[in-house]
Amino acid sequence: MDSSRNSITGTAVDDHADEDAYIQEEQTRGELGHRMAEDEAQAPAGPRKFQHGFWDSEVAHLRKIYFKILGMTVVLLVAAMWLFFSIYWGSLGETTQHVPKLKGYVINRDASAGEGLLGQAIVAAFEANSRGEGVPDKQHLTWTV
Repeated sequence: MDSSRNSITGTAVDDHADEDAYIQEEQTRGELGHRMAEDEAQAPAGPRKFQHGFWDSEVAHLRKIYFKILGMTVVLLVAAMWLFFSIYWGSLGETTQHVPKLKGYVINRDASAGEGLLGQAIVAAFEANSRGEGVPDKQHLTWTV
């Protein structure tokens, strides 16, 4: 049997202790295998894992609990949707009256040495929008560049 010393305590350590325990456990399991089969035959009747389908009568009580939880979840989600979506859609009700009062800022960080074509195009688009080009009167933000 190989043995070595523990670097901290200096005591001898058996390198195969885990293997020996595994072998002993497997031997015990093999000897008790026939007893386990007898115990399963004497086990009380009732729902066993993975032995029943969803609509089996033996799991009807579990199905009832599942549908109760599912129903409560659906009711709570619908109530939350009515509560929060009504507030959201109500806030969008009269936007054409309030939008012209808003101001937005455009920061062009693409204008390095005059080469930033994308930044220049975006700034030009926002400036045109602020002047009202292409949009109905008083239905656009005011952009500051």
